[in-house]
Amino acid sequence: MLNAPAEAVRITVARARGREVLTAGDLRARVRSVAGALQRAGVRPGDIVLLFLSHQAMLIPAFLGCQWAGATPAYMPPLSPRQDRQAWLKSHAEVIAHVRPRAVIADPEVADLLAFDPEIAVLGVADLEGGPGPEAPPDYDPDATCLLQHSSGTTGLKKGVQLSYRAVMAQIEAYGAALGLTGDETVVSWLPVYHDMGLIACTVLPTVKGLPLVSMDPFEWLVQPASVLNEAAGVEQALVWLPNFAFNHLARHARRLAPEARLDRIKALIDCSEPCRPESFDQMLMAYGDRGLRLDQLQTCYAMAETVFAATQSRLGHPVRRWVYTSEGAERTLLSCGRPVAGTAVEIRAPDGRVVKEGEVGEVCLSGPSLFDGYFRQPVLTSARLRSGWYGSRDLGFLAEGELYLCGRMEDLIIVAGRNLYSHDIEAAMAEIEGLKPGRAAAFGVPNAASGTEDLIILTETQAAETPERLAALAEAVRARMAQALLVTPRDVMVLSPDTLIKTTSGKTSRDENRRRYLAGELTSWREAQ
Repeated sequence: MLNAPAEAVRITVARARGREVLTAGDLRARVRSVAGALQRAGVRPGDIVLLFLSHQAMLIPAFLGCQWAGATPAYMPPLSPRQDRQAWLKSHAEVIAHVRPRAVIADPEVADLLAFDPEIAVLGVADLEGGPGPEAPPDYDPDATCLLQHSSGTTGLKKGVQLSYRAVMAQIEAYGAALGLTGDETVVSWLPVYHDMGLIACTVLPTVKGLPLVSMDPFEWLVQPASVLNEAAGVEQALVWLPNFAFNHLARHARRLAPEARLDRIKALIDCSEPCRPESFDQMLMAYGDRGLRLDQLQTCYAMAETVFAATQSRLGHPVRRWVYTSEGAERTLLSCGRPVAGTAVEIRAPDGRVVKEGEVGEVCLSGPSLFDGYFRQPVLTSARLRSGWYGSRDLGFLAEGELYLCGRMEDLIIVAGRNLYSHDIEAAMAEIEGLKPGRAAAFGVPNAASGTEDLIILTETQAAETPERLAALAEAVRARMAQALLVTPRDVMVLSPDTLIKTTSGKTSRDENRRRYLAGELTSWREAQ
């Protein structure tokens, strides 16, 4: 069971103000204490508990303590340093009403906001410490729900992915084998635990497998990005998972790496959760090659909550394969996402459900023992995405020589005059324009009834306040870049001031919400329209 941490596990909670180390014994004692507090609050087996906790020593024990009490935990985003309290509550109100938890565990900064329903017990961190707890967890059904993993987003009801104990343990075994774990590795992570990469790869995996974990504050990492490499350089065989944007972010801050830090002992830096880009790997090698970083340490993974985590993984110790793919007359170099982990089947299907031939692009569909049980209390959505034991991911990709390559999302496909364009390709093409804020762009299509096609709209942010003349020059630079890289002309380019674009809870720019704001005329800035 997940709540019985392996004897070798050790959690180092790293923060700017100091470090705290939890041994397996410390962790177990805190887990029992949390379980006791939940039972005294009226939580019973099968109840749901939502956790609104920032980075702290109780973060992982609270999650495991829910399971020790027989409850189903779900991490939720805590209040961020710059977020308004009422806006934070509003962003979670719909999920709370939908899930109907028996209890919530929350930081003191927001605990009072959550005490609006007498049916929901509100526990602060202080309530979890020091009390007696049960000696052992209750017997459990392997097919019972182990946890709920909520999707990121800014609008609409966030999907609660139901994962059974059987599915989670199958994932840990299969993924551990794909990583070639020896027990000598240390997981180093700044990732938030309310997303599957931070939860499964960087919390559950080391806890079950008995690997040391260095857990860092996500907000502190954003300010000091090289800190994750400093931590990884200080241990043997570090495993670090990163979204693709983090590779670019790290490359831009190479000068902040500690002078004595060497990266040659890192086992792998694994690119995951976004389309993996060869340019990001190349930038990392240019930035850190003189510190010992090698191409074979940069790896890829294709993962999602619906398969617990990893569906595919590249082969550690070998450079990731690159594939030159031609579409609409333009060449793109793609990074392989690796081969399916043991037990997972991957098929590429056409819109009519037909399995396509190798090299042909279609929807990535998945099946296997780690598949989720459905979206919590959303049967219509579940039946639309989960059919006959297969999950339709809505990701577009193809198989070549047994390895998976991703092209983009079906929802992010923009068709301009018959040409298929992917939002992430357009956004990435602007990353090198000086004066624009890297990673802060949104590209989407809007229907054009007159032409019978879609028009391309691009929103992007500056790094600092700019004059009108400079804004006009940046917009023109965007247009020139689109013409050069993708042979397309945007209908509209909006260059916005810093921090204007809305992000999802995972830190990604929300195309849907920013598209809505654009169409509603809510964005005000200098605009160049064709």
